[in-house]
Amino acid sequence: MPDVVQRSFRKSIGQRDCSLLQSLEDTSMTFRSLPIFALFFFAGCGGSVHELTAIEQMKLDPALQRLVIGSGIDPVDYDISRAPNGDLKYGVIVHSTDVEELKGAGYNVTSNFDGVMVVRVTVDELRGLVALPSVKAVSAGSKFRTQQPLRPQNGGSKH
Repeated sequence: MPDVVQRSFRKSIGQRDCSLLQSLEDTSMTFRSLPIFALFFFAGCGGSVHELTAIEQMKLDPALQRLVIGSGIDPVDYDISRAPNGDLKYGVIVHSTDVEELKGAGYNVTSNFDGVMVVRVTVDELRGLVALPSVKAVSAGSKFRTQQPLRPQNGGSKH
């Protein structure tokens, strides 16, 4: 508050109620800093650089949603490889109406059969992939896992 207002306010309420004046000053400081906080928060300081929209989230299966958020990740849920530069690449299955849009955006489509494609992407590339209009759904590729335990080849136990 400006000094003139403070002095007139103190005269009208008396010196005994100056704590009220102090609380009003603290509140006005909080409200003045609120736009600055909001600017930083909504500019990306409060979350990741590229948050997904609700439509983009709906395109991802639950395992890929966890991957993008970065929580609850179990490597067993993903087909993971390492690119020559060291980045982790995830095999994903993409349902899209336009393979050329994916190729034009720089994605390496390794197979395509009637709108179902296999692509290897980083997490950042995955965010860009679901932003493409032709992409309808993206699910995590899976590794081959045996359903039965492996049996010893030689010298196994004899019954």
